Amino acid sequence: MNKSEKVVCFLSAHLPSSKSKQAGQKIAYNNLFNISREYKVILISFANSDEIRDIDNSLYSLCEEVVIIPINNFYRFLNAIINLLVPWFISFRSSRKVYKKIKEINKKYTKVIFWLEYEQMIQYVKNNKSVHNYWIVVCHDIISQMFERKRENAKGIKKVIFDIEYRRLKKWEKQYLQMVDEVIVLSQKDALLLSDYNVKSVTVGFPQIPDSKDANDLQLSPNPSIIFFGAMNRIENEDAVLWFLEKIYPLIRNELGDIDFTVVGAHPSSKLIAICNKYSNVKVTGFVEDPGVYFQKAWLAVAPLRLGAGIKVKVLESLAQGVPVVATKVGAEGIDASEEEGLYVRDSEEEFARTCINLLSNPINCMSKKIQALYWIKNHYKQKELNSQRIASVIRKGMNILE
Repeated sequence: MNKSEKVVCFLSAHLPSSKSKQAGQKIAYNNLFNISREYKVILISFANSDEIRDIDNSLYSLCEEVVIIPINNFYRFLNAIINLLVPWFISFRSSRKVYKKIKEINKKYTKVIFWLEYEQMIQYVKNNKSVHNYWIVVCHDIISQMFERKRENAKGIKKVIFDIEYRRLKKWEKQYLQMVDEVIVLSQKDALLLSDYNVKSVTVGFPQIPDSKDANDLQLSPNPSIIFFGAMNRIENEDAVLWFLEKIYPLIRNELGDIDFTVVGAHPSSKLIAICNKYSNVKVTGFVEDPGVYFQKAWLAVAPLRLGAGIKVKVLESLAQGVPVVATKVGAEGIDASEEEGLYVRDSEEEFARTCINLLSNPINCMSKKIQALYWIKNHYKQKELNSQRIASVIRKGMNILE
């Protein structure tokens, strides 16, 4: 192979896959696919047991080479012990095999773009950076903020542990984010979070989402209904649904009766299923091939998140399906749609419930918000997506610097 070839080494903390049940891994695969259209790609990715079990090798035929690093709970625990001075969330993705592969790639090619998917992968910049490569990281979220929220919502010893990890992550981010050449964040909110980190260059590119529905296809089902959409094995999603069922849904039922509420997403826990089964009008679907069927029936979507960080793709996908969304500040962060465009931000239980009640009680207004949500996605959001053109522009910048 010619050493002068343009090569992109794509390092990912999670296995990119267009078939994943996780929004982040779909975003990663879109980026991988778009890069492979113009450059040779070497994929190095961590993968847990479920990802390895369900892997579709045909998805990676676009890569010149694929290196998969298996990861499990024992691997995470061992790395946390070995790397005591490193935040444990970062140490989970530490691997000598990755360091060795990076050195091989740098030896084989004179010019390499390293594309890091997820903030955890920045650890590999240290001791590997040279004038012959250019490092780009896509921060799906700012990890320290995620742990800051865990700290705020925890009690007892957990609060102490999350506080320690938050402080260690904050220090780690400030050191390592300065080492990369380009940081891509998925919202303007995350760009602002990095404003005091002295990062060299920050690009905002919203995550690509499936094309939106046509306004002519929108309709209201006969019965008002609510949907929550998201991978239910994520703690922030389960927490959101449980809080909604405990504090908000009863207020809605008291005024409107048994409103249908559907939880759509893979891997719901037995605890969540048991609580949902207490209500005759609450349904848990588990994984579904086509969530569009459930979006079509929904009058509105809810995103009552209190944990997590980064832009919430579930909210964007709801708006793209022509479904207005009632969300907390955490659920709506990074999305600049207004109430006129179908996104309502409410943090108190009473205000959240009241907004849902008002929408469910007014089909004309609800239909109007459906149309406005689609309009916002098509005419505002889509213009700022991290699509193939924007990805090519960022990589081309790196290639030009390496010339």
